[in-house]
Amino acid sequence: MTVSRALRGQTGVGDEMRHRIEQAAADLGYRRSPLVGAFLSQIRSRRTPATTCNLAFVQVGPLSESNPIFRGAHARALKLGYHLEGVSLEDLHGAKSPKVQEILLNRGVHGLVLNPRATTFPLAMEWSKFSLVVVGRFGMELQAPRVSHADFDNLILCFEQLRSRGCRRIGIYLNPYVDEETRREFSGAWGACQMAIVPRDRVSPIIRTGSGREAAAVLGRWLEKHKIDGLIVHYVEMLSHLNRLGYKVPEQIQVAHLHIGEDVEDWSGIEPRYEEIGACAIDILASAVERNERGLVESPHETLVFGRWHEGTTTKKCPSKELHSIWEGFNERLSRGSTS
Repeated sequence: MTVSRALRGQTGVGDEMRHRIEQAAADLGYRRSPLVGAFLSQIRSRRTPATTCNLAFVQVGPLSESNPIFRGAHARALKLGYHLEGVSLEDLHGAKSPKVQEILLNRGVHGLVLNPRATTFPLAMEWSKFSLVVVGRFGMELQAPRVSHADFDNLILCFEQLRSRGCRRIGIYLNPYVDEETRREFSGAWGACQMAIVPRDRVSPIIRTGSGREAAAVLGRWLEKHKIDGLIVHYVEMLSHLNRLGYKVPEQIQVAHLHIGEDVEDWSGIEPRYEEIGACAIDILASAVERNERGLVESPHETLVFGRWHEGTTTKKCPSKELHSIWEGFNERLSRGSTS
């Protein structure tokens, strides 16, 4: 009790004793946590605990409460006893880093979920004042724990689902911007898929360029050349293109979308589990806050959230409950030297 009173600056402890306690605490590297102090004060007063630590979800661009990542983060924060505030840098009308930092600190924010949504994060605050976690693969200059989609594995899951539905000439309509956003995870996974299957089934990807009739014409020539019967896309207009080209989905070409959302909710493809990404980010951030870990880190870890297959109308029913692994027989072919 004497040590506690001395470290909290309360009366009832002599000056000499207080100095000795403070010096011993400094030698041990002790630093008082205001969060713990507030919590213990609540216990002593027998009051119902209130939220004493705020977190902020900082996003480049507009942010609404319907944003699924924010929605998942907000629900998990509330469950853990934190208040999560959404902060859109767009709403701050171009405020510079010191001003944004001042706003956050004045609001009692101790931890930040950063959602860059741009190649680089536009702010350079004193990160040592906050616990941090980043969502997505933008803003890679931020050396902080990160939560991302398992894009590599999600593409392979799409490929295996199409193979399990009888597709053998599977192609990918690759958006270069989206591939860059995933740090080339999609193109890398596509290369792995091609390596895993027999050479006669391999298909070169088509890179999306342009739009309208010209893009549809290029797509049509590629589909005909490679006799495509399965297609992986990240493009909402694909069904319209296929319809204009005279293809029936899924009878002639089965289509899987890499990110099922409201605009393609009746398609088959990958549910990205945005809310789980938000919840996972809060779990990591809350642990950092409670361990008093602030600022950027030397060796950041990335947590991957795997998507789920969504059964829609753009693929045929799978004849078997067991998924066809693309790696089946690969090691045997590799030992025979017949992978190319």
